[in-house]
Amino acid sequence: MKKFFALAALATTTALTAAASNDLKHFDTKAAVTTLDAKDVRDVKDTKGALDAFNAKAAASFNADFKGATGIWSFDQGYNEVLFFWNGDLMDAFYDKDGNMIGAFHEVKADRLPAHTAEKIASWYKGYKMSFASVLERNDQDPVYYVTVENAEHRLVLEVTGDGMVQEYKRLR
Repeated sequence: MKKFFALAALATTTALTAAASNDLKHFDTKAAVTTLDAKDVRDVKDTKGALDAFNAKAAASFNADFKGATGIWSFDQGYNEVLFFWNGDLMDAFYDKDGNMIGAFHEVKADRLPAHTAEKIASWYKGYKMSFASVLERNDQDPVYYVTVENAEHRLVLEVTGDGMVQEYKRLR
């Protein structure tokens, strides 16, 4: 499961970073992608066979969790992913085959990071500028933040756990 969240975090951070820069063309998925109207998925016409793996339980949960939202769905063997806007924020949610939400990512403004997190990043990564942050929220677990920091030479994605542990998650350059 940790590997799943690691891959999901990287994909989501990339997608949300691209969207934040108004450049969604860099968002790529391995699975079929179809836009679904979350209000009534029963009326979706599947002309390309992309909905074969679509999970009605996940759609029902999504409808309940995010009333009125419309998303772009992608399907993989173990989960359903939906990229959507909610209250003006771009979000990325994951549901298992039983329709249970695994977790949801969304962008966080740097000034909305927990104070101890921002202070630790600022002291450990002097000379770096925070360019993007997202948070993974899961039921009954502390949020995990993914913060992109960069300077002239490097761009890093940091993972910050709820207890304040900061580690380099991915080196982008």
